Amino acid sequence: VKAEASQTTGQVTQGPTASASSENSVTTPGTQTIVDTEKGVPADLSSTTSELSAAPGATMTVPVVVKNMSTESFMAAKDLSNTENEIDFAVDYLDSTGNAIDSLKSVIPLPDTLAAGQSGTYQLPINAPATIGNYTLQINLVQQGKAYFSDAGVKSVSIPVSVK
Repeated sequence: VKAEASQTTGQVTQGPTASASSENSVTTPGTQTIVDTEKGVPADLSSTTSELSAAPGATMTVPVVVKNMSTESFMAAKDLSNTENEIDFAVDYLDSTGNAIDSLKSVIPLPDTLAAGQSGTYQLPINAPATIGNYTLQINLVQQGKAYFSDAGVKSVSIPVSVK
């Protein structure tokens, strides 16, 4: 499944923190396919937030921890000569019946390259839906032009959101 960026949203604060080291290096940055179901799960995503509540259209700050479990760096767009292979956060909302709301999809660029074995904590600015209701926020990673990380078994961050 090829993934393409839709709307780009906000700026991300914080960034990678060394939690493990790796001697693997990328010989041609950004050209490797990281999302490959035969290579296994390339990352772990988590959040310390279990639920959110917001006014319609308000900007929420959602903490997301990314652990790079692959042998390749997750390349930020600013570190590439083209953005075809950059890694971004893919943000989706599901309605109360579990259907994706296409008009609310967005992409937030990974602010810094995350080396193999590193973890990074990011504060993502995400807009709440403009309509009152209950939703599920889903945050995934996407390698542009390649695939979503969930295609390789990475579990998306799912957070219930109440818009009041």
